[in-house]
Amino acid sequence: MRKHFFLKINWKDLEKLNSVETIIKGLQLPDNNFPPKFFVKGKDYFAGGYYVSFNPKVNIEEAVELCRKNKWEQIVSLNGDFLIFYFDLKKEKISVVTDQTGKFPCYFFTEGEKITLSTSFYDVFRSLDSPQLNMDRALEFIYRDILITDKTIIQDIQLLPPATRLEFGRNGVYNLNKLLG
Repeated sequence: MRKHFFLKINWKDLEKLNSVETIIKGLQLPDNNFPPKFFVKGKDYFAGGYYVSFNPKVNIEEAVELCRKNKWEQIVSLNGDFLIFYFDLKKEKISVVTDQTGKFPCYFFTEGEKITLSTSFYDVFRSLDSPQLNMDRALEFIYRDILITDKTIIQDIQLLPPATRLEFGRNGVYNLNKLLG
């Protein structure tokens, strides 16, 4: 069993069955002591992840409501630790947003209408058929002992930067939107 957040979606699979149940079946959201995990399901959306707000306190329901209203800048400006995924069933889009500090790294890989997301680089790496080394990023990592971009040492795996929203839709196109700075 995985000990990290993990989600793998193939839009073609969602056409065959109940979309929400198919996604939930592929979702791994293990318990976390702090911040705690959450999962909220509404009529035309569902959201989950890890979330805690400090000062001012914003509860999970309020944070999810900000997602529903597309107030992403307001979410990332919160003083808290979080990784939130939000699935808009009407627009058929998934959004993943990270806090300002990047407490929860979120690695992802896209291929056509498929996306794999995880807080574990290794779990995303294992989902690749034939991973290829990104030589520039590997040399940068050796030189600096840190990666300072959304690119990783594996060509097809990216890292969602802090205070950034990843949006992935049915057409297989994704966008990274830096929300602060």
